Amino acid sequence: AQFTAEQNKCLYCAETGCFKECPAGCSPADFLKAAQLQEPQDFQRAAAEIMKMNPLGSVCGMVCPDTFCQKGCNRQRLDSSIQIPCSQSFIIEKARQMQREPKFVGLKSINKKAAVIGSGPAAMAATAILSQQGVHVDLFEAQQQLGGQMAMIPEHRLPAKVLQADIDFCLNKCHDESVNVNVHVNQKADMSELSQKYDFVIAATGQSVNRFPAEFQKVQQHILQPQQVLFSKEDFTGKKILVIGGGAVAVDVCAVLQKQNAQPICVYRRKISEMPITQKERSELLQKAEVVQKSIVSEVSQTENLLNVTLKRVDVQGTGRQMTQKETGEVLVLKNVSFIVLASGFQQELSKEALDLILKKNKNVYHCTAYGTVVQAASSGKSAAMLALQGSTTQISSIEHGRTVALEGYSVKVDLETNIFQAKKVPNPYVLSASPLTDGLHECRKALKAGWAGVILKTAFDGIPIHIPNQYMSRMGNECHANCDNVSGRSLDQVIADIKVLKQEFPDRLIGGSTGGPVFGDEDVCCKGWQHNIFKLVEGGAELVELSLSCPQGGDSSEGSIAAQSVKQSQKIVKWALETSNLTSKVPLLFKMTAACTSVETIIKAVQEIIDQYPNKNAGITMANSFPAVDIKPTQRLNQKYPFDCVVVGLGGTHVQPISNLSLASLYNVKNLQISGNGGVVDYKSAAHFIALGANFVQICALAEERGVRIINELIDGLKHFMAELGFENIQQLFKSFEKPIVDFMDLKAEKQIAYVQNDECVGCGNCVDCPYLAITFNQGVVKVDPKRCIGCSLCTRRCPAGCLGMRTREDGEPQPDI
Repeated sequence: AQFTAEQNKCLYCAETGCFKECPAGCSPADFLKAAQLQEPQDFQRAAAEIMKMNPLGSVCGMVCPDTFCQKGCNRQRLDSSIQIPCSQSFIIEKARQMQREPKFVGLKSINKKAAVIGSGPAAMAATAILSQQGVHVDLFEAQQQLGGQMAMIPEHRLPAKVLQADIDFCLNKCHDESVNVNVHVNQKADMSELSQKYDFVIAATGQSVNRFPAEFQKVQQHILQPQQVLFSKEDFTGKKILVIGGGAVAVDVCAVLQKQNAQPICVYRRKISEMPITQKERSELLQKAEVVQKSIVSEVSQTENLLNVTLKRVDVQGTGRQMTQKETGEVLVLKNVSFIVLASGFQQELSKEALDLILKKNKNVYHCTAYGTVVQAASSGKSAAMLALQGSTTQISSIEHGRTVALEGYSVKVDLETNIFQAKKVPNPYVLSASPLTDGLHECRKALKAGWAGVILKTAFDGIPIHIPNQYMSRMGNECHANCDNVSGRSLDQVIADIKVLKQEFPDRLIGGSTGGPVFGDEDVCCKGWQHNIFKLVEGGAELVELSLSCPQGGDSSEGSIAAQSVKQSQKIVKWALETSNLTSKVPLLFKMTAACTSVETIIKAVQEIIDQYPNKNAGITMANSFPAVDIKPTQRLNQKYPFDCVVVGLGGTHVQPISNLSLASLYNVKNLQISGNGGVVDYKSAAHFIALGANFVQICALAEERGVRIINELIDGLKHFMAELGFENIQQLFKSFEKPIVDFMDLKAEKQIAYVQNDECVGCGNCVDCPYLAITFNQGVVKVDPKRCIGCSLCTRRCPAGCLGMRTREDGEPQPDI
């Protein structure tokens, strides 16, 4: 439930601050969207989105500070940031629980060998990249346990099984004998030998050395390294222990000491608010330790077996080389200190001078820049691996370069190529419908560059005045838009000019146009009006022409407010259109119909009768257009008694999806009918349903208006994985794959299931008690279901915000409902 709540908060921003702030180059908007429907294959591909950029994605989700993606989350300007790291680790954990960890296919061996020194985050990320690219990797770790600094993180913050799972993922292309532990590589003495033995060497030892400051030299027996606390069996009960540092390691040390009933005192030279930890960790630290901020150790003296530590107050500004530190003159003395733990000041094993000398002598050695967090180190490791593969003369890795490096080889073999009405093959079945998104050259170009298979430019006419209302768009909830604009304000000549440019720039895509004609007055004039517009679009190069018979704002009021609501009117217009002189079988003609009628099947069968009379023409229908409705808005007119207007709009998106499904299902068995599905596609699954119900291709409007044309990547990826899950290899196999589109009412199972509850997940809202049959009670936090009253309607499961209610088959002997 918490993950769903975090998903729903995502704005799917065009300007993704979360992505820009992630050192590994992960895109939270993309992996949250990929997991939206929470199907097994969705968790798998969402995990792949994370792990291709960050092979240690689960570890980072557990331990990343909130100074990266969460800091960049635009949602914080509305209420609060999405809990991105938690969501990230949840996705990967869920994929692993479902045995859906993504597999990145190893590329063909390139007959190269690499030595990776270390086994921390940089080393693991470098190993994952190199081995996946076909390089034989030998890894050398000085300790018995793999993981480097990650292995120091306590179990309560990073469970060992999570760390091991990420390590296994990084090493999955390595042979067991290639992983060498308890092998210390002396970088000064051994590097030349390694550089001769291997094609390239990755030095990824990180910040593993913590040198004693001068003031601690005389009391070394009282100085501890973090691991001496984190993994020690020594009893620190009642002892006052100074912990120097303000990062995650300091927090971990204080937590362990507090658990042992010691008295930890955390000393940090900056403000508490500047500690590079999450707000949750900061709160925990303040609960578990005394924190002395803006202070440094200036002097240490020993009295018997205890220490007296003098602290100086300082004011620190800036970072790195721009950092300044001024003493304030204040002094604080801490007496009777048993130990000092150095939880900061970690450095690289080699000095800059020594490192420069090694890199100068050995051109195939690449060094991972040491950084303080797991995700930064992982990005550094990716960078070093790619520099080595490219034979770069730059031997020092960088985070910015690492952001661009990704694992390759994760895909599913599904062919989405679609043959639109047997007239043109396009890469996928997704076409942008005539809408504001296609009302101009630049709009269409943006969509086609993003990956859409085609565009139908917004409906246009010749030589008639066009009225487009102000603020014509409405929003009826998430992913449901409505509009009260009729057509484009641009002329057919302008549309045709755009079509010619787009065809030249995107020869593998469908470039179509949309138009219509008059329905009132002299029939001969009306006929010529329709044929003129069709002729002009075909002559201008349109690869498909769509004719709107179903605009919600108007039509033939004598037999329905919309032309497509009348059998007679629909047949007449279809006949006019098909008799256009230059229309051939090469150019599909689509008649855009409506679901807002008493019988869709009756009208469409009548339309198909006319189409069948023209076997040399390529024609079909679009089902359905936006659905007519009324949006009640504050009036823009003066002196109205009731200050609202009823504005006729066309609904699109989630609200019309079930209506469109019914329309398509009703037409499933109409012979020879070619259909373009439109109205209600809000994700890859609803698109798949359209195709399975007989849509040759899918038109989309509201979803792209809500999420931007970049949503095409999610639609393509989601559809591929969904089809692979069902065993479909191509679009042709998915097309009309329903065995029976509408199940007979009497065939629906009458067996009465019963609701069950997982009380440990219940949030105590009590909404389930509103059961219409009074089958559920809630008492002292416990939900109970009465089998004699529950008839299995499942309403309670739909209302439960925590997802802790479900339906099950009744057990033998369990009472049946007596209602």
